[in-house]
Amino acid sequence: SIPAGLRLTGEEISGYWKQIKTIVVPESKLYEELGGFLSIGNVFPDEWDWERFWRTTALLSVILAVMNILPIPALDGGHVLFLLWEVITRRKPSDKFLEYAQMFGLIVLFALLLYANGNDIYRLFIKKLKTSAKKVALSWHKMASSNVYIINTLNNKHSNFV
Repeated sequence: SIPAGLRLTGEEISGYWKQIKTIVVPESKLYEELGGFLSIGNVFPDEWDWERFWRTTALLSVILAVMNILPIPALDGGHVLFLLWEVITRRKPSDKFLEYAQMFGLIVLFALLLYANGNDIYRLFIKKLKTSAKKVALSWHKMASSNVYIINTLNNKHSNFV
């Protein structure tokens, strides 16, 4: 079971890297699907399923691990990037530079957090309102179309009698 688990983890990480690459491509519009806390909660099934629960939990854990190694300052991947810089140049970046890099990394993370949770709020409230408005407009259109059909049918029947 360990080789199968390692293989599955490798496949999940590979697929996740592909998705990350696709998110930054504007033509894919995958950035619109980013979600925050509500989306994570919706990933879990409504009814208890032991295997599905642990698979989903494992997937979320792998996603967090992959995100943590991204080369963003303030994450572990950013620290590794600075250590690699130190190994290659044989000089440590200045403390002031590291401080600004950490602030930049935190700003990026908070922006991502706000964007993802903003998408959730948009989908929860605004998109539902738009969808409801479209349904109402569609039902009004259907009703108006059926009324026109009825009136035309009645007029045609009435003209047949005259």
